[in-house]
Amino acid sequence: TFLSANPALFNRVDFWGEPDSNGDGVLDAEEDLNKNGIRDGALPEPFEGFANFASFGSEQDALAEYLHEFFPTAANAFNQPDTDPTLDERIQNLAFREDTVIPE
Repeated sequence: TFLSANPALFNRVDFWGEPDSNGDGVLDAEEDLNKNGIRDGALPEPFEGFANFASFGSEQDALAEYLHEFFPTAANAFNQPDTDPTLDERIQNLAFREDTVIPE
């Protein structure tokens, strides 16, 4: 699975559930993909949500459904202004300020 490197470092949307790989009915450590201690069941079937531009269960679908659930109208949508490029220390944009990442 895509979690095999280190499950603690990933955020995960799981629509398919966790398999009982060896068929013993016991949740073994290697089968508990998101490490929550319970076997997560798959959604029984695709459901009709608000977003229909992406495949059911895809990351895009999950994000769109989440955004619609918590920010359904323009009045309560995310509206914080972006940081001014001259003050943004996360992105080095030489068109707005001198290089502060690589010393001369």
